[in-house]
Amino acid sequence: MMKNQNKENAFQNLQQMEQQNKLFNMDMERIQELMRKLEMQMKMEDLANKLEDMAKRENELQKNTDGQKKDSKELNKDQKDIQKDLKEALQKDMKEIDQMNNKQQRPEKTDDAAEMGKEADQNMDQSSDGLNKNDKQKASQSQGKAQQNLKQMASALKKMAAGMDAEQIDIDIKATRQILTNLIRFSFDQEKLMGKVKQTSASSPQYVGNTQEQNRLKTNARMMKDSLFALSKRVFQIAATVNKETSDLEANINNTINALEGRRLSEAVTRQQYAMTSANNLALLLNELLSNLMQSQAEASGEGQGKGKPKPGKGKGGSSPGQQMQDIITGQEQLGKGMKPGEGKQPGGGKQPGEKPGGK
Repeated sequence: MMKNQNKENAFQNLQQMEQQNKLFNMDMERIQELMRKLEMQMKMEDLANKLEDMAKRENELQKNTDGQKKDSKELNKDQKDIQKDLKEALQKDMKEIDQMNNKQQRPEKTDDAAEMGKEADQNMDQSSDGLNKNDKQKASQSQGKAQQNLKQMASALKKMAAGMDAEQIDIDIKATRQILTNLIRFSFDQEKLMGKVKQTSASSPQYVGNTQEQNRLKTNARMMKDSLFALSKRVFQIAATVNKETSDLEANINNTINALEGRRLSEAVTRQQYAMTSANNLALLLNELLSNLMQSQAEASGEGQGKGKPKPGKGKGGSSPGQQMQDIITGQEQLGKGMKPGEGKQPGGGKQPGEKPGGK
């Protein structure tokens, strides 16, 4: 009896270590993804600031051109200096941004911004051509167009850097809705199965069918876990809860199946209740996330004025470099501390076992 107990304890400890390693690797992947996003975001903002400075210089050049304050040779030299800086920014900074972008899981659409830079360069060529011909009116018009190109490119880069891309928010909303629907369906299916397990004796022909149904739900839970992990890499603030609840869900479903196979009905029902609790806690989390994402979408499209901003740590997530850096530091601290022994055995806190999202 003692030997069997020791073997069971050793097996449970091994399972727990494997689960901790999985969670550690998931956290590392999230942090690396966030670091790549942050580096690209900061590079975009840096380039946008350079472009805004060039636009100011181009505006000053246009004023000097219109005001006849300098001769065409001096004006052309100023234009060439600005154009030299623009070419360097496009060839170096924009190229680095494209390389970073290609490493993102969901790359941003940078083609339009790059095209604006090319148009600015072309307009500067036309400005220089006008100044060479002493046609200051033509030069001034081209300088005005170059300013607009530079401002538009800077604005496009800042919008991407701020993480306010409407298409990405729409993708996250659709993903959240789908996972939320699947979680609620899983919770009801698990509750229905739990009722059958309570009413079916271990010797009944229907008993095997209950175990098969639990295995089906296990497969569904694994797919939901993968979807939640993908979402949590884009919305880093939900990562900790996703880690805990999906770990608990997986562990308790596995324990349920083991209990069913061992004909331990009372233990199986208890583990099913804990699995439902994790599913319901995740549903509550996603319900709140969905609300914040929809509010962010409304604000991004100008429809949310006067409604207030999402609470810190809510909504799209990582809306500024400072906030994202804080997320990374927090994540690294959590990794450094490691998981506490016993995590993943059963949910702690949250709603009571079996309670439905929204209350029942």
